[in-house]
This record gives sequence, structure tokens and C-alpha cells, in this order.
Amino acid sequence: MEEKTLPIHCMMCNQQHKEGLKLLGKYICTSCERDLVECDAGELRYLHYIFRLRALFSESITN
Repeated sequence: MEEKTLPIHCMMCNQQHKEGLKLLGKYICTSCERDLVECDAGELRYLHYIFRLRALFSESITN
């Protein structure tokens, strides 16, 4: 029997994906995870990732 996987919602790109990294109950798709690791700290997209991660950590502290 084939196991069905539910699509996950990436907290970074807001797209549906089949797999990703679960972090504090939210998901980061493999594309965003790879991009985050490969981009330089001075790039605008890196700042986007940091902003989203800070929001996630802040949310987890208040809950």
C-alpha cells in the first residue's frame, strides 16, 4: 500500500510542498532551507528568512 503524505505549507515561501524541515511546529521547504544556507548574510533574501524565523521564535515564546 502506498503511503500518502499531506502537503506542507512552507512558512518562508507560503507554498505547498511534499517535504520540509519541521521547526517549532512550522515547516520550511527544502528549497527555502537550501537557499537560506547558501545565501550571504548581506542579501535581502537572507533578511527575509531572519525576519520570518524571528517571528516564529517570538510566537513560540508567547504560546
